[in-house]
Amino acid sequence: MGNIPLLFCSLLLLCLTLLYFKRKWPDLDVIDIFIIFGALYFGVYPFVRGLYYGKGVVFDSANNNPWAVVLVYLQIILIIIITRTAFRYFPDQIKKYLKVKTLINQWSKISNAAVILLCGLLILFQLICYFKYGVKSHILPADFAKIGKDLPYWLTSIRTIYNFLTLSAVIAMAAKLSLAKNRSRYFWLATIILFLPFVAYYGRKAFVNAVVMAALIWLVNNEKKLFRLKNLAIVALCVLGFFVASNLYQTYRSNLQTVGVSLSQVENPVIAALNFALTLQNLKDRAGTWEFNYLILDRQMRYPGKGTTDGQITRESMKNATPRILWPGKTFRTPPEIMAQAFEAEQDSVSFGTNMIGIAQADFGFWSMSIVPLTILLMMILMSGLLKVTFNYPVFFWLLSVTILNPLINIEENNPEIFFMLRNIMGIMAIFLSYFLVKKVLVRAGD
Repeated sequence: MGNIPLLFCSLLLLCLTLLYFKRKWPDLDVIDIFIIFGALYFGVYPFVRGLYYGKGVVFDSANNNPWAVVLVYLQIILIIIITRTAFRYFPDQIKKYLKVKTLINQWSKISNAAVILLCGLLILFQLICYFKYGVKSHILPADFAKIGKDLPYWLTSIRTIYNFLTLSAVIAMAAKLSLAKNRSRYFWLATIILFLPFVAYYGRKAFVNAVVMAALIWLVNNEKKLFRLKNLAIVALCVLGFFVASNLYQTYRSNLQTVGVSLSQVENPVIAALNFALTLQNLKDRAGTWEFNYLILDRQMRYPGKGTTDGQITRESMKNATPRILWPGKTFRTPPEIMAQAFEAEQDSVSFGTNMIGIAQADFGFWSMSIVPLTILLMMILMSGLLKVTFNYPVFFWLLSVTILNPLINIEENNPEIFFMLRNIMGIMAIFLSYFLVKKVLVRAGD
């Protein structure tokens, strides 16, 4: 059957998503952001991948399991329907803090100085990484084994939240851009464009997530009609921007990911930006997010009673998110290690595209149909409560809202992200409570 099941199912997901947003637009809730990025990762890229007939990292168009493909998409669609239907019955007191327009309005109130300072600190961090430690982007495992122990704790800690911080910066700038007038609008647009290379520094996913969120904020806050010809130009520009960024990243990838390589030895950036061949080849070969789910379900269908890890990945992810400063001697296994043992496979064949739905299926089987919606709904309740408390404190509102949005946006590799999310929330709330108490003491002292 070749790619027909994949093309049909991914197109079905995209059509259902478009029909839903045609009715819902522009009155979006936070849960709708998860649906948008779910359609992006499980709809758009799989459809593009389906246009290529051949073998990638996992999926072989000539020798696939069509029922596993159908089951992947049936599971995704049902989980989205269950989650969105349950969210509909949330009390209005919870939902009012989860309106996208409410978030945008509060994000736009963040001090300009705070946003510019964050961008400057992130750029400074990259300069320190390169000039002092020879580290530019993602550190390959072999290199990290050599230099990891020599890197300071603060540097490795910031690296784990770098993508979250860059996303936070772009979201704040996009919110200000959507409400700005005259010259201010051009200033924030230029700032976003100049900052995007630092977003893309760690990979294309971060770049895509930031660009899609910025476009979404602009369209929602200006109440632009979703289905109009003018928006095709915006989509075309976003696609072109993705290819240019991807061309650059693919050309410089080996230089960026190798410790100590001089950037002066790379190719001409104009030639690199126009080198579409590398990106197209990567799109053919690269394992998509959906392929992880396909691998899980295909194994479980072929070997009934096997292929589940009994919650081991979730437990190890919790340990992974525990700061080493609190647990210096901790040891943990990565999801590829656990799955390789459960599936009796090589680690390289299962070390890609992990996501909340696939991990839940690997850990708990079809209990994932209730576990994933429940997890997302609990995140919505937590987010609403935290935003209510910090509503009059824009910086804390901003950091907490993006902290919870991050795993909903970062569909790929978002299972461990949930535990990092909880860790970051505790850190932000500790700072907020300290700020609140100090402020209260100073007010009393002034009286």
